[in-house]
Amino acid sequence: MAGRRGLRISFRIADNVMGRKYNLSREEMRDYLLTKVQIDPVTGCWNWVGKKNTTSSAYRYGVLRFHSRQYMATAISFWAFNDDQEEIITGHGGDSIYHCHKCDNTLCINPDHIFLGTQEDNCRDSAKKRRHWAHSRTACKYGHPFDEKNTFLRYGHYRICIACKRQRQRTRMGVTPDRYRV
Repeated sequence: MAGRRGLRISFRIADNVMGRKYNLSREEMRDYLLTKVQIDPVTGCWNWVGKKNTTSSAYRYGVLRFHSRQYMATAISFWAFNDDQEEIITGHGGDSIYHCHKCDNTLCINPDHIFLGTQEDNCRDSAKKRRHWAHSRTACKYGHPFDEKNTFLRYGHYRICIACKRQRQRTRMGVTPDRYRV
């Protein structure tokens, strides 16, 4: 994993990237990051007010540029505030490590709100907190309600409409509406 380009930047290279032009140590990087945040007293989030990525309007993340390369502010913050973190980890590729948010605030760079995990860990965390977009739906695409009587949970979290499932089974088996059991 460490041999693939873009997955991990070693501490030495990270110091060169940040040190060559900007001459920033960890302490100076911490001070710089703290000038680019607004601290929310209620949630404890450090909301990034600097440059944000523009790849998606739904999920905005803070970014920093060093030597024509863009870094996620969460990755830099995690590196700068965790002295045992020897390298900046960037999430690229299928099996890479991501900086996941405990607070589910994409602009938060508080290192206490960030944990390292895979994409699967992040999805599992989202489903457990019921923050996934599908959890806000109250009915299936055909209008059947997602209630206790009409909902089957596959794998413990994936909701399936029982009325639609029955209709698919009837169609597959060739049962016509006049033969439906009431």
